[in-house]
Amino acid sequence: MATTKIRIKFDKAKGETAKAVLLQFGMTEHWFPKRFCWNFITNKKLGGNCIIPIWLYEEKFGGTPPETDIAETFEHHIPARIEPQQTLPDGNLVR
Repeated sequence: MATTKIRIKFDKAKGETAKAVLLQFGMTEHWFPKRFCWNFITNKKLGGNCIIPIWLYEEKFGGTPPETDIAETFEHHIPARIEPQQTLPDGNLVR
């Protein structure tokens, strides 16, 4: 199973542009592109959270995320091939 997304918790949403949002984590601030932030929830007093891809977390924070924050996992699945069935014309077939 491969982890694809993680839920991150932030202290405050500091700023916003048309394509990015500035989030504060303790004493550090990071810009995140809006197209990679899903389920964005914010509260002025309690902070907020959003879901981002794992590769973005590793790029911004420089490490692997904790297992408790994993939001979605993906298992690579290859479906079995279904062979097409040949249908034979019968007397009810009208052209």
